[in-house]
Amino acid sequence: GQGSVTLEIPPGKLNEPVKEWQSSIHAERNVACVDCHGGDATKNLKEDAHATKAGYSGKPNMVDIPALCASCHARAETMRQYDLPIDQWAKYQQSVHGIKLAQADWQVATCYTCHDGHATKKVNDPTAKVYPLNVPALCAGCHANVEYMKGYNIPTNQHALYVQSVHGK
Repeated sequence: GQGSVTLEIPPGKLNEPVKEWQSSIHAERNVACVDCHGGDATKNLKEDAHATKAGYSGKPNMVDIPALCASCHARAETMRQYDLPIDQWAKYQQSVHGIKLAQADWQVATCYTCHDGHATKKVNDPTAKVYPLNVPALCAGCHANVEYMKGYNIPTNQHALYVQSVHGK
């Protein structure tokens, strides 16, 4: 990485996101709060740092999260140095989750859902939700939840069947 940015963990509702971010790949690569949320990190007063005139947008709407992530992750000049693919946004838009999100289905997964939110980890980190051995449980987090999946007409026993299969074992 390019080093690491350390922030003092603020009291209140931002405590957990900042704490999660500090152990993330984004922190390691100097992607700071303002890179996603806007604002002016040089201002000492919260009111000035979080002013809309300073570009502060706050918590993004769920529907905007994939495009927000793509604002960096779809840029070859940014991702080349990390050897990361730049087609994930295009693939997401064509996926069932992306199509349903475009239809205002707020229950679908976004980048934030699967990539640990503020605690985004490298895919090859065994503690990452998207680490290959963790993906079945990640998907099951929603897809095995009978109540959450009501109305989708999708079986919720797929993970249970998978773990008993030759692939799951």
